Amino acid sequence: MLFSKFRTTKVAYVVDRINSFDVPLGIVPNIEKYSNLVYQTKCPAVSMVHSRLYYANSYLDIDIEFGYRNDEPYYDYVFNENEHPVGKKMHTFIKEVIGVQPMKSNVHLQISSPYSFITDNKDIEIVTIPPYIECENCVYVPGGLKPYYWIRNLNAAFVLSDATKVGKIKLRVDKPMFFFYFNKPVDLKFTEQTEKIKSYIAQSHDIVNFRTGIEKYYMNVVSRRPRKLL
Repeated sequence: MLFSKFRTTKVAYVVDRINSFDVPLGIVPNIEKYSNLVYQTKCPAVSMVHSRLYYANSYLDIDIEFGYRNDEPYYDYVFNENEHPVGKKMHTFIKEVIGVQPMKSNVHLQISSPYSFITDNKDIEIVTIPPYIECENCVYVPGGLKPYYWIRNLNAAFVLSDATKVGKIKLRVDKPMFFFYFNKPVDLKFTEQTEKIKSYIAQSHDIVNFRTGIEKYYMNVVSRRPRKLL
């Protein structure tokens, strides 16, 4: 079959405190389906992928520079004062949601996402794909998972193209910071966290900061999953 046809699957997303930082969640944009204008092409290839592609605009309006300084990874930033008030809370928030880590001969910068996904379909996969972000000397790092088994966020991440030079990133609140692509058509809706969802998230939340080789603990988590979360 040239164009795959699948039934639409119900998927929900939750908006959570970003790294548990106490910030009003109203500043977090909703996740939106990619523009319906693409249907005007009348192309079956477009119809096959449209309900799989979603995006979310940035919650920060900021210019970031990162790299090595004195043999240590670092980042600097300047935020748009027309979008963000100047004050200690804003600087604390930025330092909480943006971080850099050394890699082998490179630097990894990560911007935390407030979105996690829930579905009762075991076959649904989600990947992040590079959004339209103005960058210099760095590349976007995609990631993916099956949300049935692991409810967690997929962050925006970047690595330097040339580790001897600085990388630059420009985020704007009216432009996407995340593009999410599903392996099958989905009907994606916002949902509040129920007690069942909170309980299952707690089984794996922040697990990478306490254990390596998390596949060893995979069955512990999955064995505690309710049959239905939505």
